[in-house]
Amino acid sequence: MREERKRLSSMSCDTDAMYKVTFIGAWTAERHGAIDYPINAHFSPFVVGTHGDDFVAWRPDDTASPGVEKLAETGSTDTLVQEFEKGTDVCDYTTSKDVSLEIPMNSSCSRMDFISALRPSPDWFTGLSDLDLCSEEGYWYHDVVIGVMPFSAGTADSEVELITELTPDNTTNPEQYFVKGGLVQPVAYITIEKMGSRPILGGGGSITAKNPSEVDCSTPVTYNIQWSNVWTMERHPVDYPPVEDFPHFSPFVYGAHDGSYQMWGNGRKATPGVQIVAEIGSPDTLLGELEENNPKCQKKASSQETTSMELTPECMLLSSISMIAPSPDWFAGFYNLNLCVGGKWLQNITVAATPWDAGTDCGITYKSPNCVEGGEAFSRIFEFTPEFPNPFVNDDEVKPVVEFTITMAPKS
Repeated sequence: MREERKRLSSMSCDTDAMYKVTFIGAWTAERHGAIDYPINAHFSPFVVGTHGDDFVAWRPDDTASPGVEKLAETGSTDTLVQEFEKGTDVCDYTTSKDVSLEIPMNSSCSRMDFISALRPSPDWFTGLSDLDLCSEEGYWYHDVVIGVMPFSAGTADSEVELITELTPDNTTNPEQYFVKGGLVQPVAYITIEKMGSRPILGGGGSITAKNPSEVDCSTPVTYNIQWSNVWTMERHPVDYPPVEDFPHFSPFVYGAHDGSYQMWGNGRKATPGVQIVAEIGSPDTLLGELEENNPKCQKKASSQETTSMELTPECMLLSSISMIAPSPDWFAGFYNLNLCVGGKWLQNITVAATPWDAGTDCGITYKSPNCVEGGEAFSRIFEFTPEFPNPFVNDDEVKPVVEFTITMAPKS
């Protein structure tokens, strides 16, 4: 399986959790080659179950159980369901034809299996094996998106009598089924989303470190925010602006807010305030939007490397944005950072922020001219990735441009 995304929630694994599981099929002739692609290609009903450490429905490089064998060869789920029923460490399980379902989990049963057969086929299937939704830090994952690969159960006249992923170079796939362009793409995507919670970080980058405190979230606290510039010629050498163009970040806008407001986000249209920050670096309009939406919460713009922000039970989310200058409409920051985790304020957290495009102007270089009359920008905010032409790509990755260290200030 290929992990596409995984975000932590703010809920401890000591609390029970309800997850929504959605299956999105992606097995097509266009993605997986036209060799023998069946005109009636489909997925069988799937089986999903939660369990502890002492059970697993299937595992790569293991022998398939009778239930997995029957499902992989015929699409029938009854024998596998019986294996879940008899499992000594199984909490919940279900079989369904629906693309989406809900399943409960708890600290004793934090692992999930998922399996569905590819029909018609000799013994091929896809799914998840022993996925632990409780993180090493002891918090439930808020959401997980995983691309799942095709497997052979190793039961239908196979030379290898083990469960094996179908890849371009293994002996279980001599006919090169599923291979296109020398690669095998996921045949489906499974999204698993915790209901009734929010992630620690909405977006903007990634969390690189965090530590809890013993301070209850009912108590207002002050955080010191320090940002470090890691947008450099060495890390981002393509088209990096010369000294005379004064490469810099505009004043950072910081806003504390509640869950009813979102400063910016992936796929959203930029507000006038966000657009003005991204295009010219001016914070005033965005500060006005923050005041209008959350008048009781602190907001500020600062060019200093260190500033402070107060968070309260009514204003426990934090967002930030700054223009990458010069640029058409590029910026960095983060949004919906939840500093209350498990009912306690975090002691400190570090966020590595990547570059984003506000979708309000044209251009793929730092000094691209504004959109010509009749030209079109992308219209929505998006993150720069290696697949999109941009100057932030180095060694096939887009490196962060700003690092934020957010630390609870000592009580005076």
